Amino acid sequence: MILKIGYSDEIVVYLNGDVIFSGRNALAYRDDNSLGLLGMDDQVKTHLRPGLNELLVAVTEYNGGWAFECELSAE
Repeated sequence: MILKIGYSDEIVVYLNGDVIFSGRNALAYRDDNSLGLLGMDDQVKTHLRPGLNELLVAVTEYNGGWAFECELSAE
């Protein structure tokens, strides 16, 4: 499965207690013209276990608000 992730400004994603992704998308972080806007620009392969799974998202805000979105899809 693929988890697509959009966020601003910084994020850590945990699946069943393990860190599966961390990234930063703050103002001017990726390049000088980057506005740190929300977009589904990152993705990570995930492996869900049978039954319940816990997805925990920690978002850090530096300037102008924070946001995240994610989408889980089959490969």
